[in-house]
Amino acid sequence: MLGDREPFPGHYAFRSPPTQPIDANGNVDSEEGRMGATGREDHIELFVDMDEFYRRVDFVSSYLELEWLGFKTESFEGSFRARRLPELFAFCTANPEYHMMTYTDQGRIANKYVPGKKLYLLAKGDKNPCLVLNHLIDASRALVTEEMICSALAMLNDVNTGDK
Repeated sequence: MLGDREPFPGHYAFRSPPTQPIDANGNVDSEEGRMGATGREDHIELFVDMDEFYRRVDFVSSYLELEWLGFKTESFEGSFRARRLPELFAFCTANPEYHMMTYTDQGRIANKYVPGKKLYLLAKGDKNPCLVLNHLIDASRALVTEEMICSALAMLNDVNTGDK
């Protein structure tokens, strides 16, 4: 479908490193960023921080890029409701460099199509179906949240005491 078209103007594609092998303990070595793994009988899930995950899967989040690809966008974040699945399947079939991702739960995105969910995304990077984002378990998330709350409380205190 896209064939010889130039890349989306202003878009810089990131190339993901090859998927690292998982050792017997379920650990993944990565020089690119924080990564942990847990093994299960049915699959292996890799939990990565949000920036690393989006870079690795090359999430198409720009509504301008989605419109350039021929989609009528309904959200600024680049998500598609389940009723648009036929359109996404047709696009990914015609353009095999793209694939679907799925919001499977709050804070969790699977790098594959999962039937029966409400929101889907488009990506064009690493298609490894074992990649899963769960930014709610990112260890730094609690520290960032605490820092933001402390800053907000300090500002409120300054307002209440008349210092600002």
